[in-house]
Amino acid sequence: MENQEQARLARKDLTPLIRLLAIIPAVAFFVWLLSRSLRDLDFNAITWSPPDLLLAVVFLQCGMMVNVMLMRFVFQFLGAPVPFKDAYNVFFVSNLGRYIPGKVWQLLALTDMARRRGIKPLEGATLFIINQIL
Repeated sequence: MENQEQARLARKDLTPLIRLLAIIPAVAFFVWLLSRSLRDLDFNAITWSPPDLLLAVVFLQCGMMVNVMLMRFVFQFLGAPVPFKDAYNVFFVSNLGRYIPGKVWQLLALTDMARRRGIKPLEGATLFIINQIL
């Protein structure tokens, strides 16, 4: 019994390192993709004002809030109520998986983050599917 506990603690100590090792290639790929895209832009053709930028950020956040509220509603419907802050974190971080090649990363991030907040992986996968449909 004691050996199992030690093994569990050892795995728990490695979890942040494993997450970091998974995040580094994702961020590197995102930076590479962004830098490649930025070379093709003609910044002289772009005109914007600070109020336009502020308004765009506000609308973007409003859209994200609607998605987070929808996610919370689905979790509550599935019997797993989630606080707004946790729902926002799960939504935001899991959506970063969209930009990594292979469509599975967003689903894996969502189910893993939901599991760490006490939500069953099946409920997380169900939420992902419902969110994609809506």
